[in-house]
Amino acid sequence: METWKWLALAAVAGLLAAWLLLAPPVEDVATIPAITPSVPQVVEAFSEEDVTFSHGEITLAGTLTLPTQDAPHPAVILISGSGPQNRDSEIPELVPGYRPFRWIAEHLSTRGVAVLRYDDRGFGSSTGEFGTAATVDFSYDAEAALDYLLSRDDIDSSSIGLLGHSEGAL
Repeated sequence: METWKWLALAAVAGLLAAWLLLAPPVEDVATIPAITPSVPQVVEAFSEEDVTFSHGEITLAGTLTLPTQDAPHPAVILISGSGPQNRDSEIPELVPGYRPFRWIAEHLSTRGVAVLRYDDRGFGSSTGEFGTAATVDFSYDAEAALDYLLSRDDIDSSSIGLLGHSEGAL
């Protein structure tokens, strides 16, 4: 198993151990609440468009989530962290069904903010090679996303932000 997977597993195990050690004793096992994953409800107060944009020979594929309110909209570009990820920032081998970028996009779009998220180069429907790319290459991808939003009439060009995690926040 790759080192980062072991580290993630160790972090989860550490949190579980801390919870077990710090939780107050339970007299009756039946009183322990069931732990179920929370999946946000999809609200139909937005629309989604499959989009592509490019720079050089790289074509990036993504999803633009648009609010139903009148345009132009403020917008956010979601930028993934290290490791190849799809536009939803999903890593199925590690946490199946966990799609934080999709949930962020849906949440913001129901509140009037357009959100662009895209597959990393060489992953999903985007072209290029992920393995040979450096941080500067990923910054060009984010710049291409910004240029794409600036070309749209339904986006407020004075209100575009970037939201990244891990390497995507550099």
